[in-house]
Amino acid sequence: MIDTSFSPQVIEVCVLRKLQAMSDKEQVRIPLVSEQAAILARCGEAFCHAVNVKFNCTAILRNVEEAGSFGSNTSGVLRAEKRYSTKLSSGVEVSVWKDDLTRHKVDAVVNAANEKLKHGGGLAQALSAAGGPMIQKYSDAIIQKKGKVKVGEAVHTSAGDLPCKHIIHAVGPCLSPNPTKWETDQAAPLLYNAINSILRIVLNENISSVAIPALSSGLFHFPRDRCADIIVKTIKQFDEFTRFRSNLEIRLVNNDEPSVQEMERAVKAIWGQSSISGTYSGAVQGSMAFSSNSRFQFRNVTLQLKTGAIEEEKVDVIVNTISAECNLSMGLISKAILNKAGSKIQDEISRRKHSNSTNVHVTKGHNLNCEAVYHTVCIVRSEPMATQVDWIFISNSGHSYQSLYPLSVLLSVDSL
Repeated sequence: MIDTSFSPQVIEVCVLRKLQAMSDKEQVRIPLVSEQAAILARCGEAFCHAVNVKFNCTAILRNVEEAGSFGSNTSGVLRAEKRYSTKLSSGVEVSVWKDDLTRHKVDAVVNAANEKLKHGGGLAQALSAAGGPMIQKYSDAIIQKKGKVKVGEAVHTSAGDLPCKHIIHAVGPCLSPNPTKWETDQAAPLLYNAINSILRIVLNENISSVAIPALSSGLFHFPRDRCADIIVKTIKQFDEFTRFRSNLEIRLVNNDEPSVQEMERAVKAIWGQSSISGTYSGAVQGSMAFSSNSRFQFRNVTLQLKTGAIEEEKVDVIVNTISAECNLSMGLISKAILNKAGSKIQDEISRRKHSNSTNVHVTKGHNLNCEAVYHTVCIVRSEPMATQVDWIFISNSGHSYQSLYPLSVLLSVDSL
């Protein structure tokens, strides 16, 4: 049951079985408050992919934009960010953008569709929801008249309420989770055909600007790097053998950072450095802009994501992951902590491990710039382990370093 006390700041994450089993309507609805929605507004595609791979389910995010927009700076709503641009010899501009396709302003956006044009998950669901019921109605009419859209082909419809004129529904290959190289190689020509089909529609319909996502990646499991390479190479070949209009813009648009980076890498490999310097605009509003040193605010808690040497950080608590033998020399980060802290930290944990019934061992910081180190024995990923770490924090609330409010905790992520 959904707790309606969260309304209107609640969003629903409907987790359904794989798309082909959606008729069972087996679903779990999880209410989230606006701070959580702000995160999903930024990394929704990656989240859906992780749920699909990990649990063999499809996650559908509903009302994420509305929920994330509550508050102000933590809305997580993307603004268009132009990362790369180049002019081809034909005059065509190819660019890489980080943006939400449901708001991107071009003549046509490309939808990652399935053969039945049932827009029930991922980008397809987002575009259909933003564009209104007419998009599904147009799609159903195509299926009724022509039958399924074959893998590697594309069709187009009007865009409904989206800020564009057309949606090009392209059916790319769908691979198994964690596909082998052989499976990817077999599917590559189908992705090539799908991109070709998109470009032919652009040419035939006199479209002046088109936004193409990382088709077949995400829920369809095509490796992101290969996907980017195929899309860029297909554009290059199409431009060489077919006369584009000189005023055409081809935009490679994704809202997740990994896909944007792969697209940028792929275009630079073909056409060299960008003709623009810096970025077109801020990637996201307020404090949700991602970098190697990002901060996220959850009420009175600040979550900071950063890269660096954990053993050099000055914090209250460092959380370390260790082996079941409590040997701190095993694991790169654990070994770095040992080298900085000195041998006494190993002596302390060796003395305490036999009297500790949990999988979390607390030691002093010794030569580290922290008051304590929480060593977690992570044999398997589990909810009980997370609960144990939480309990250690609560049970140690009386320690003197807790008075250094706000408490700063640093977690290593080498094992993730």
